[in-house]
Amino acid sequence: MSFKLPVSVLVVIYAEDTKRVLMLQRRDDPAFWQSVTGSLEAGETALQAAAREVKEEVAIDVACEQLTLIDCQRTVEFEIFSSFASSLCAGCRAQYGILVLSCAAS
Repeated sequence: MSFKLPVSVLVVIYAEDTKRVLMLQRRDDPAFWQSVTGSLEAGETALQAAAREVKEEVAIDVACEQLTLIDCQRTVEFEIFSSFASSLCAGCRAQYGILVLSCAAS
C-alpha cells in the first residue's frame, strides 16, 4: 500500500476575461464547493502535482509553464479524520482522535 505525502496543492482556475473562478461541487456534500486540490506523489514538484490534479479532476491539460505559483510554503494545520489516517501514515492508526504509531499504541 502506498501512502499519501502530507503535502498538498490547491489550484485556483481563474479566467481573466470573465473574472470567474472554477469551483467544484462535492458529490458527497452538494452544499460544499472547492477548488482543485490534491496531494503530491513521491518525487513530484508542486507544479507537477497541480497539473496532474487539474487533469484528473476537470480533464484539462495544463503545462507546468502555464501555471503561476503563488505560495509554495504556506503551512496549514488541521485535524486528520480517523477514516483518512491510515492513508497518510505508514503504521499509524487513530487512537482517541490522535494519530499514533502502531508500535506506540498500547
